[in-house]
Order: sequence, then C-alpha cells, then structure tokens
Amino acid sequence: MKYFNLSHFKKFLQPTITFKLLVWSFTLIFIFLITTLFILIQTKGVVNKSQNIVTVHYDVVDRSEKLIQNLLTLLEHKRKYEILKKDQYKAAYRENLASFRAHLQNYLSMPPVSNTHENLPQDKRSDVLAVTSSSSDESIFLDEKLMYSWIDTLSAIRNKHRKAVMSELEELRDEGNSAMRTGLLGLGASFAAGMIGSFLLAFFMNRSTRELKKGIQRVGQNGDYQPVRVLSRDELGELTQVFNRMAHRLKHEDDRRSDFISMLSHEIRTPLTSIKECLSMLRDGTTGSVNQEQKHLLDLSHQETDRLTAQLNRLMFVSSLESQELQLLPQTFRAVDLVRKSRQRTFPLAQRKGIALEEDVDPELLAVGDGEHIQQVLINLIANAVKFSPEASTVKLRAYADTDGHTAVFAVEDEGPGIPEEEQPYVFDKYFRASSSKDKVDGAGLGLHISKRIVLEHSGRMWVENSEHGGSVFTFTLTRPARAG
Repeated sequence: MKYFNLSHFKKFLQPTITFKLLVWSFTLIFIFLITTLFILIQTKGVVNKSQNIVTVHYDVVDRSEKLIQNLLTLLEHKRKYEILKKDQYKAAYRENLASFRAHLQNYLSMPPVSNTHENLPQDKRSDVLAVTSSSSDESIFLDEKLMYSWIDTLSAIRNKHRKAVMSELEELRDEGNSAMRTGLLGLGASFAAGMIGSFLLAFFMNRSTRELKKGIQRVGQNGDYQPVRVLSRDELGELTQVFNRMAHRLKHEDDRRSDFISMLSHEIRTPLTSIKECLSMLRDGTTGSVNQEQKHLLDLSHQETDRLTAQLNRLMFVSSLESQELQLLPQTFRAVDLVRKSRQRTFPLAQRKGIALEEDVDPELLAVGDGEHIQQVLINLIANAVKFSPEASTVKLRAYADTDGHTAVFAVEDEGPGIPEEEQPYVFDKYFRASSSKDKVDGAGLGLHISKRIVLEHSGRMWVENSEHGGSVFTFTLTRPARAG
C-alpha cells in the first residue's frame, strides 16, 4: 500500500502554468455556478407565483364571475315572470337555477383559500341549497336580498383576488428584473475575471518569455552568455534556469576554447617568427648565395609564414575581444579618405584577379569612429568581396548619408555567387563559412565576426543581403557628427 506523499502534493500546488490555468478555470466555473444558483432560486419563486396566479387567483375570479352572472340572470328572469306571468320565463329561471346550483357546487368544492367561499354567508348556504333542490313552482324563486348578498360577497372576493393578481404580477416583474440583474452581474463578473485572469497570465508568461528571448538573442547575435532573470517558479521559470545553466556551461567552454586558442597562438607565434627570420636570412644570402629557383621557393615560404601570422593575429584578436571590451579612440573623419586608403591597400589583391574597384562616395560625408579599426572593417569586406568574386568582375564601394541624416552608410557590393538567405543570419558567427565556398576558398571564418564586433562597439549595425545581380552586399553604419546633421 502506497502512503500519501506530501512532497508530491506540495509540488502539485506550486504555481505552475497548469495550476494557474486550473485556478483560473475553477474561478470562472465557481462564478458561473453561483450565478446560475441565484437565477434558479429566483426563477423558482417566479414559477410559484405564476402557478398561484393561474391555479388560485384566476380560478377564483373565473368561478366568482360565473356565479355573479348566474345570479344576475336569475334576477332578470324572476322579474320578467313576476311582471308578465309567462311560463317561458319560469322555465328559463328553472334552467338557469340548475346551472347556478352546479356552479355553486363547483365553487364550494374548491380547497379553502383565503378571501374565497369561507367568507360567504354560511347561514344562507343551506337555504340556497334547499331552495335549488326544491321542485315546487313557487319555492324555486330565491329571495332577492339573499341573491344581492351573494352578489356583493362574490364581487368583493373577485375584486380581492384581482388585486392579488396585480400585486403578484408586480412582484413577478420585480423578481424578473432582479434575476436579470443577477444574470448580468454574474456575466459581468465572469467577463471581468476572464479578462483580468487572461491579462495576468499573459503578462507574467510574456514577462518570462521576454527575458528568455533576450538571453537567446544575446547568445545568437553577440555570443553573450549572460544569465537572465528568473521571474517565476512555473515551467517557464524552470526553462529559464535550464537556459542559465546552459549559458554558464557554454561560457565556460567558450572561455576554455579562447584560452586554448590564445595559448596555442602564442606558442606557435614564437617559432613562426624564428622560421620567418631564418627564411629572410636565407633569401638575403646571409649564409651563402642562392640561385633563382631557391629564391623563388624562399619567397613562397616567406609569403606562407606571413599568411599564417595573419591568421594567428586574427585568432588572438578574437580572443582579446572575448575577454575585454575593444579600446576605441573615436574621431571625426572623411568617408572618402577612409574608402580610398582601404582601396589602395586592397588594390594589389584585386589586380591579381583583374577585378576593378569602383568608388561611389559622397565627398562631403563625415563619420565618427576609430579610424584604424573602421579601416580594418572596410579592408576585410573588400578582401572578402575580391576573394569570392570571379575574375574580371567589379567590386563597388559606396558611402552615403542615410535618410535620417544622422547615420553614415558604407556598403561593399560584389558580383560573386551570393549567400543563401537561410545562411545569411550566421555569416557573422565565429568560424562560420558559407556552404558554397568552404571547399573552394581558404579562410578561418573570423574576418566578418571581427568586423561586426568592431561596428557594434561603435553603436552601429552590420548586415548582408543579396544584390539584384546575384552577388552580395555587406553594409554597416556609423554615427555622423552632430554638426553634419
């Protein structure tokens, strides 16, 4: 036999999303049941009063009116017989008297009801019944005083029940209005509880999901593994805690990877520098003369060591970015000067592939930023454009003021294969390389990541899109000086 587990019960009572939804649903159901109960109670009172009007008051009024009509008809036939002495009036009187006797018997057979036959003149009732049962020609005529007494009594009873009908109809109207108010109040309470409950649920759930969304965006866009606030103890709160543990683990792994890359770069850089110096000495003939073929091989080796050194510098730069903020020296510069210097430094690379570098720069455009770092960004973009463009193509360099008047826009457009739309959100991630070029072009996938990080440190934006001609357009923004707005 399993005993009751208090921990399971406490866990069930925790404010989970399911528990909140159940509480909210039961609240609505409770309000609806209470409203329905009040309406049923009031409806029962309305039904009872309606039955009392139909089965009691209306019945008494109807039977009283029939008796009164019979008595008036008897009086009419009696007077006509007394004046005209015709037997037809006597026969009509006798016939109407039989009808009166039947209606009276029916009237007296009703259960005792207040203000009905219990208030009739009891001392006359036996006389009336005796006369109506008599077969004598003269004794069939009732005394007029007795009949008037009956008419007055029955009229009073009828009027009292008519007033009772009117009074109970007014009570029915009031109770109907009360039932309608109760129904509207319950409906309003249910609507208010539904709206407030929905708003509170949506507010608290959205608050938690917004925090979680911010954390995911920081990880996806900037590789920032900062923990997010845990704002609830429900499933979303548990999910946030899982995300924080995951972010902590990823940050730990990323720090270890950065430390390893930094250590490896330093360890490789020292012997690489020695190798480069030795190659320079051999190429310059320090240890003896070299022929042309040997010099060519030494030049190739020297170029490869330069390329490897550049890759190590990128790795070390990325490691330094991960561990600390970029130190910037912002200043105002002319966009045309930045573009021309970057073009001059990448011109030999473009010339080897027969690629033309075209400029379209606003000569008056000014921007604010660290010139050395921004030039590194622009050189990276131009070098990538040249690397992925076919021979004898064109790379366009543009710089212009945005429509808002406060932003300077720099764009590099190539005529290469372009980047698939599904891969564009990831091109700025570390070590990412497009599927269309990873097997064709060398690279570590760090240049774009470094470039975007520099632009973000300048409070700018960087993005990529495909051009109308099939190539890629890399664009970034910088702030313009206030006086240039």
